[in-house]
Amino acid sequence: MPLHMETTAHNQRRKSLVLLAWCLLFLLAWSLWLWQLDFSDLTFDETATYSVAHRPFLEILSYLREAVREHPPVYYLLLHAWTLAAGTGEFSMRFFSVGAGMVGLALTGRLARLALNRPAGALTLLPALLLVTVPGLAYYVRSARMYSLGVVWTLLSAILFLQDWLPAKEWPRRVAIAGLVTVHFLALFTHYYLLLFILVQPLVLLIARRWQPFLAWCGGHIIPALAGLAWLWLSPGLRMTAGSLIPHFALDAPGSLQVLRLLGNVLFSPVQGVSFSLLYQLLALIGGGLLFALYHRREVGVWLTLTLVLPPALAYVLPHPPQPRFLIFLIPPATLTMGFLCMAPLRLAKHHRDDDRWLARCASFGLALLGAGLLATSGLYDVISYERSNYGRVLETIQAHARPGDAMLFYGPWQRVQFKYYDPGDMPPRTSLPRRAPPHLDPDEAEPVLESLMPKYDRLWVLPAAVDDVDPAHFVEGWLRTRMHRVWDTGYFSLYLPPLPSDA
Repeated sequence: MPLHMETTAHNQRRKSLVLLAWCLLFLLAWSLWLWQLDFSDLTFDETATYSVAHRPFLEILSYLREAVREHPPVYYLLLHAWTLAAGTGEFSMRFFSVGAGMVGLALTGRLARLALNRPAGALTLLPALLLVTVPGLAYYVRSARMYSLGVVWTLLSAILFLQDWLPAKEWPRRVAIAGLVTVHFLALFTHYYLLLFILVQPLVLLIARRWQPFLAWCGGHIIPALAGLAWLWLSPGLRMTAGSLIPHFALDAPGSLQVLRLLGNVLFSPVQGVSFSLLYQLLALIGGGLLFALYHRREVGVWLTLTLVLPPALAYVLPHPPQPRFLIFLIPPATLTMGFLCMAPLRLAKHHRDDDRWLARCASFGLALLGAGLLATSGLYDVISYERSNYGRVLETIQAHARPGDAMLFYGPWQRVQFKYYDPGDMPPRTSLPRRAPPHLDPDEAEPVLESLMPKYDRLWVLPAAVDDVDPAHFVEGWLRTRMHRVWDTGYFSLYLPPLPSDA
């Protein structure tokens, strides 16, 4: 067989093997992320998603304009269109997020090709393999919220930036400007925290002395900036939220333990306790990858470093401590950084003979498997099998045991949102304490409500939710325990009887 035909056949086999590896990886991710997807009931946040997304299109926009501490509309509008076709069950609502996660997995492979400067081979698969094994990502892509969609926008942004902007020394093409601005518009109107990711890019262009791309970036982003200001002007609820935050920006640096706990919750999910020894090992791998990237691809290394450092730093400036779910867009850059470290053996063996390169390739895959193993053993199974909520089953239990003359007390904020989704019908009359949140529960307002319930009803079902957020002193619980008899307590609900008459 001629040499060129043998080479062509070899390349074709190699492409087929790479394609097979990608298919197996997609199958693995699909299996993990879909496993028992509707095992648990929707959480409060997920039922809040339903509460917004099930409305008509224009009513979604109207509600979000008025609501305080709500998210922008892109995710809700897309989910609204999805639920028209797929329904509003637990599985279908979460399936939309899983689908976004699968798109993000494919985009990670494309980003790896650009960042690692490698052709579409098996090595560009390694960051995607690491991504699948991150417990934090598995937790959030299985949630009926906008977080996995935010990951898609940040990955698209990173691909366009590394492809069209960072290498350019002249003015970017119009299509490059339009593409990046469109993605950033969608990102900003999906979750406001994605602005922290976007702000890294002009800083990287300045450091790299890409003057013309920098000016084009700033000029092009006047459009999404004006759109954001217009949305702020049209949204009384958003103005109230912004007005409550601006006077309280934090100027004190967070403690190292606080930062480590945040990073651990991003990587391992908030349902897992942070294993600091394991976290140190993963941070060492990420740090080694950053050093390798800075040495071999300086500009990409600068972008990765700032992407992993600047958003958490800016998040700590905000009045409220950053939530891990708002920062999961850091996970793909972190796995990409570990992908750089996996490339180190190949770089070291670049000018060696073929046998050495084969050993280097095995070492690269070994490093990737080590990182994937560390991530997977940090609680991947626990995350995908975790019961997030059983609110619907609690209501069914109460319905099955309720009697005429019973009442329900929603002890904690906003339970009516979750109740609206799971209401089985024929439930006892309901009262909420506190009636509004924030602020915290006022004992002087709560006590008359409790005193009116005790003689009016025979039994009181109490459903606690987020009690520490609105009643840190647990005034209501203490009042009930001292004046009524608790006869059934599950942790999810309690049943109280009024005191016996004095002559009993």
